[in-house]
Amino acid sequence: MGVWTALKAALGLERDPELAPLGPLALTPGAAEALASLPPDRSAHLALLPVRGGWLVQVTDGDFATPHPAFEGLPLVARDEDVHRLHGLQLDHVDGRWRVVARVRLRARETPNPDGRLYVTDRVLCAGRAFFAAGAASPPLVEDLLARADVLSVLVRDHTLTVQRSPGAPWDPLDAAVTAAVRQHVLAAGSPLTPREVGDRDALERAVWEVLEHEVLPGIHRDGGDLELLEVRDGVARVHLTGACVGCPASTLTLQHGIARALLAAFPGEVERVEQV
Repeated sequence: MGVWTALKAALGLERDPELAPLGPLALTPGAAEALASLPPDRSAHLALLPVRGGWLVQVTDGDFATPHPAFEGLPLVARDEDVHRLHGLQLDHVDGRWRVVARVRLRARETPNPDGRLYVTDRVLCAGRAFFAAGAASPPLVEDLLARADVLSVLVRDHTLTVQRSPGAPWDPLDAAVTAAVRQHVLAAGSPLTPREVGDRDALERAVWEVLEHEVLPGIHRDGGDLELLEVRDGVARVHLTGACVGCPASTLTLQHGIARALLAAFPGEVERVEQV
C-alpha cells in the first residue's frame, strides 16, 4: 500500500468500491470503427475458447452472417451464451488486434490481524457461502495466490478477498499480485466461485447459525474474516474461524466475547460452551 493510499485510508478519504452493475458486452469506439469498416460481405465472428479459469475471446474475419442484435446492426456474429458470459466487459480493437477490457476497482483495507489484509472490489468473486483455502486444490483465482511463498491462506466472500501473509512478508508485492489475479479473473470472464454447500442441519444448528449470521458474522466480515459452524453436539458449538481471523491476536476475544456470549445467551441449557476447531 503506497503512502498516499495509506494516508487516505487513515483519514477516511478512501471509500470501498461499490458493486458495478454488469451491463451487456459493450463495444469501444475502436471496436465499433473496426466493425463498421468491414466490407459488406464480411462479418466479425466472436467465439469463446475455454481456458484455465475462464474464457479466451477469439474474433475472426468471416463470411457475412446475421449479426447479434445486441450490437445495433454492426456485423458482429456471436452466440447468446457467449455474449452473456462477457457481461461487464468491453470488446476493443487496437493496432489490428481484438481484446477485452474492463475497469476493475480494488481497494486494500487493514484488518485487526497485522498479517491479514482485506481487498474490496466492484465485482462479485464468490456466490453463496465464503470460499476458504490454505493449500488444497483451488480455483485459479485462489490457486495462483496460494502458490506464492508469502501467502498462507485466501478467503473469498462476495466481492471481497482476504489474504493471510507469512509473518513479516512485505505487502506491496502482495497488493500487486492480488490486483493482477482479480483483473485476470474478470478479463477471462471467470465465474464467481461456488463453495460446497453445507449439508442438512438439525433444528438447533439452524437456529444457532441464524444467530451467528445476524449477530456475529457482520462484524467478522468487516474485519476480513469468516466463520464456519461445524456442529452443535452435547452442548458444545464447534466453529472454525478463517480469513483474517486466523492467527489474529483478537480472535480469542472474538470467540469468547462475541460468539460464545451470543450463543450462550440465545440458547441457555442447549449451548454451554463454544470451541474453535
